[in-house]
Amino acid sequence: MDIASKSSKAPKSSKAPKSEGTKSPSTKSSKATTTTPTTAPTVSDIRLKHNIAFIGKSSSGIPTYTFNYREGMNLSNNYVLDTKSTFVGAMAQDLLELAPDAVIMNPEDGYYRVDYSKIDVDFYKL
Repeated sequence: MDIASKSSKAPKSSKAPKSEGTKSPSTKSSKATTTTPTTAPTVSDIRLKHNIAFIGKSSSGIPTYTFNYREGMNLSNNYVLDTKSTFVGAMAQDLLELAPDAVIMNPEDGYYRVDYSKIDVDFYKL
């Protein structure tokens, strides 16, 4: 089910798709890892996260957080979350109002994903 059909739309970013290893200018961290760029939507549902801490907002007003993924969550295609690492990114539920065209719900597991190429926040592992 595509959430992009909701009424409010945020301005689209003209930036190229982001990799998990890039840092957003609005995020102050001295550590980041470099990984292979991905254009696939990233699992970003608040129900899959814990140890959530607000760290700021992007230039377009999107809240940014650090968080860990919860253990034992059942995702489609037997996808396994990295529950040992801390990540920086957005919450899909925030984006339902702020940038609905960036949010996708997987109908197989019911969890939201975010297409980070459509927002001005980068997702990365600390």
